[in-house]
Amino acid sequence: MINKGSLFKTAIILFSYLFLMSQAFYDSLPQQKNDLIKLLETKFNITDRNIITALQSVNREDFLPEELKKYAYIDISVPIDNSNVIISYSDLMKAITSLKNTRREKALVIGKNSDFTAVILSFLYKQVYLIESNIELKDRNETLIKGRYNNIISAFSNDHNYFSINSPFDLVFINSSINEFTSNYIDLVNQNGEVIFALSDRYGFNILHKATKIGFSYNITILGEVLFPSLN
Repeated sequence: MINKGSLFKTAIILFSYLFLMSQAFYDSLPQQKNDLIKLLETKFNITDRNIITALQSVNREDFLPEELKKYAYIDISVPIDNSNVIISYSDLMKAITSLKNTRREKALVIGKNSDFTAVILSFLYKQVYLIESNIELKDRNETLIKGRYNNIISAFSNDHNYFSINSPFDLVFINSSINEFTSNYIDLVNQNGEVIFALSDRYGFNILHKATKIGFSYNITILGEVLFPSLN
């Protein structure tokens, strides 16, 4: 017969072990974060103090479900479900460090799981407008963004023209992969304004691009392969 006292002791020991393991995991996150930031600074030659401050100040685990928080500071695009990811640090830095426009008044962020990108950009731009197409993030937005970042205005919509009345922007960041880039996005930025977007090719790869508005036209720069969530 199993002694109830021994069973209870075993349960307590197991619970304590799991708690300590969990605590050790959470205690290690700050060091993982610091190590990753140092790696990114070297990899992308980051000298802009605003970017570094953003990386130091924003906790990526806040944007991940509990079971995925352990991947917060592994430099990967973290899958949330079958069609959604939160983009990797390298993919985000690939975009941000390419920006040449020194005007940093207003930025527009569009796409799925875009709140992490919007928060990082809020350290670089005076005002950030966020159009989030994943309605499931609304509660998180209410508690996380509205409570901490006063320079982010959010809307949950599939209408990419939602904030067109607030244009022109200095940056439009499409935080999702798209099948086709149109001049409608260029119309939202001012002269020398930039549009970041990832185009999906026929093989399913995402190629990051930057469009810079020049006069009545624009120049395209290819920034490399990334993994962004699908817009639709």
